[in-house]
Amino acid sequence: MQSTGGSVGTYFDIVYGLKSLHSKEGLLPGNSLVISSSGLDNGCYGFFDFDGVLEPPFVTVPSTGSIAVAHVQEWPCGVTDDCLVLLPKKGVPHAMLYVAAAAIRNERWRFSYGRKATPARIAEFPLPHTAELLERIDDYLVRAAAVESQILENAEDALDAHVARQRLAELASGKTKAVSGAELEARLQALSGE
Repeated sequence: MQSTGGSVGTYFDIVYGLKSLHSKEGLLPGNSLVISSSGLDNGCYGFFDFDGVLEPPFVTVPSTGSIAVAHVQEWPCGVTDDCLVLLPKKGVPHAMLYVAAAAIRNERWRFSYGRKATPARIAEFPLPHTAELLERIDDYLVRAAAVESQILENAEDALDAHVARQRLAELASGKTKAVSGAELEARLQALSGE
């Protein structure tokens, strides 16, 4: 079990987040996730409408706030400029993002007394790993994806059941009338504008 070396800078390009998200006051509610320097909820600040959504995967590292509480981002999002963004270089295995996040969190002690995390300060952090470790992380990610898929499927089923119960209650109360045959076809044509 030979350990392979390298540092954060070996495997990742390190940049700051979006300057356009520095002030979040003018953001309007929307569907795009914004990641900030919070150490809670994977750094989630909220969902807004803005330009500059980044394609995952990448690692976010708060440079202020919850300094060096690194998170792997698996969903498209915007990242505020008080976070560093670690973009994997070509050919870097997905599991290395998790190694990097764990290694940076392990080095949080270096940022006592308000010392900011900067690209230069984290670039040389070592990322020791083995092929077995990366394989174990990949296996975990496959299992996590299966759980996530099942949860989403269950949520969709629950929503479908809820909507069906609502429609049946409307029918039972007489509030809504069920139609079929020619009457249904006429309504569908009216809705489609034909």
